[in-house]
Amino acid sequence: MTIELKPENYYVGFWYSHPGTTEDTQVDLMGCMWKEPDGSWKGTYRFRYYDEDSVNAWDKKDRKSWFDLSAPPGTSDEDAEKLKEALNIVFQQFADKNDSKFEFLEIDGDGEKALEVLQGASFTHIRTFEQHEMN
Repeated sequence: MTIELKPENYYVGFWYSHPGTTEDTQVDLMGCMWKEPDGSWKGTYRFRYYDEDSVNAWDKKDRKSWFDLSAPPGTSDEDAEKLKEALNIVFQQFADKNDSKFEFLEIDGDGEKALEVLQGASFTHIRTFEQHEMN
């Protein structure tokens, strides 16, 4: 599973908690929150457990666990802000527990802006696909 950036969505931002410095903290946490055109709020986050034999992000040796969040159309922007605050707390606590650092990349824009911001992030591994390659 990956996070697909769609031009029609409004992206709040991306969260990332880096892996720790010890062998038992070689796991990171990444997430994203967005609003779809129908007004529903979505989010996804994943834990990535590093495999010592992995040589790159695409070799499928690391284990990843994905989770999704959603709120129905009509959810207020104020309630969505509470979700953003809750994600900040979760990611900060994860980083504190692993003695690592936490980053939040604010997007506040569409999929094209999200891609632009993410291309400069230290924690992203970006690949682009043609639509026919996604199906």
